[in-house]
Amino acid sequence: MEGIGDNSVDTVLTFALGQGEYPSNKPALRFGARFGFVPDDSSKASEMKMKELVESTVEDDDMPEFVLLVEMHTEKLCKSGRPVCSKCMLSERCNFFADKKKKTGK
Repeated sequence: MEGIGDNSVDTVLTFALGQGEYPSNKPALRFGARFGFVPDDSSKASEMKMKELVESTVEDDDMPEFVLLVEMHTEKLCKSGRPVCSKCMLSERCNFFADKKKKTGK
């Protein structure tokens, strides 16, 4: 449909129809890049790789909750400009945090 992007279609398929499509967006891609799942380049290839990884790992029934958890995580903690790594329970597994720690010594 004209004017409706892939993210919107995947969101409807997941939340309204329970089809387990992962609506990858920039914050979700940033999350994936920081954890080393995809390159940190915001490319269509990275977006597709993230989508394929999530869809092959997360069960259809769990996809809505997973999408919401990633969304909340990227809104509250894993922000683009100033991530709040000190409050993140996942920081010890995060490549971004490890790099930041090396640079600052903290």
